Amino acid sequence: MKADKKSKGKKTGGGTGSRKAKRQKPAGISEMQSISDLAESEILRDSQTLGLTSVSRSFAPQGMEHNPCHPCTMCCEYVTVELDRPRSKTDYDALMWHLLHEDTNVFIDHDGDWYVEFQSRCTALNESGECSIYDERPKVCRDHDRENCEASGGSPYREHFATKSQLIRYLKRKGVDYKFRRL
Repeated sequence: MKADKKSKGKKTGGGTGSRKAKRQKPAGISEMQSISDLAESEILRDSQTLGLTSVSRSFAPQGMEHNPCHPCTMCCEYVTVELDRPRSKTDYDALMWHLLHEDTNVFIDHDGDWYVEFQSRCTALNESGECSIYDERPKVCRDHDRENCEASGGSPYREHFATKSQLIRYLKRKGVDYKFRRL
């Protein structure tokens, strides 16, 4: 995943207006008890009192309430490293070497930049696919712009190679001399 440019000046979350009347807390919610700890039936019953217009039946774990990507984990399933554009037989040989390893791909993005991609699930994902460190996640995760996310539409790949033979077919099609001469 190529680091996305951080969005500036965009508002997220609720509205800016103030409420005319203070809403009463439903019975059973103490200051320290989160809504997600209540039984679903109690939340549904009390949703009008809370001023909710819709209530989701799936409850995010504590700390995940504001994760706009949940339940998607697409960008948490791989790591990419940008490469210099290959220009020599040695560069093409290195790309082929990458592709001889399991769960490793090479791709060219829509800007013409080359990457090696390692299919490697983030260890911070729990068994349910939720980020266990969401509130303390790394900056690269925080900077990932959902509007430019591959899950929001379209492939990030202009060309994608999962095997050495796929890369060789591409190089032949482009007329690239990639082979070393045997002595």
